[in-house]
Amino acid sequence: TNVAYIMVTHSVEEAVYLGGSIQVMAGQPASMRQAIANPGFGREGFRQSEEYFQVVRSVREAMDRFWVPCDANMPEAVCPAE
Repeated sequence: TNVAYIMVTHSVEEAVYLGGSIQVMAGQPASMRQAIANPGFGREGFRQSEEYFQVVRSVREAMDRFWVPCDANMPEAVCPAE
C-alpha cells in the first residue's frame, strides 16, 4: 500500500533526506509556494550523492526567492526582536 505523510521541519537537509516532495512555504499566513520533486529520496547512499546536494540547493534557492525581511508592522511572534 502507498503511505503519505506530512512532516514540517525548518531543516532543509532533513526535508531532502526524508521527503519525496518538498513543499516550500512562505507568507503570512503561510501558503505553499513551490513543490520540489526529490526522485532520489529513499535510495541507499542518497545523502552522499551529488543529486542530494542539488536538491538541497534547489530548496534553498526557492526559499531565497520567497523570503521577506521582517519589518516594524510584523507581529513579535513572526519576527522576534533581536
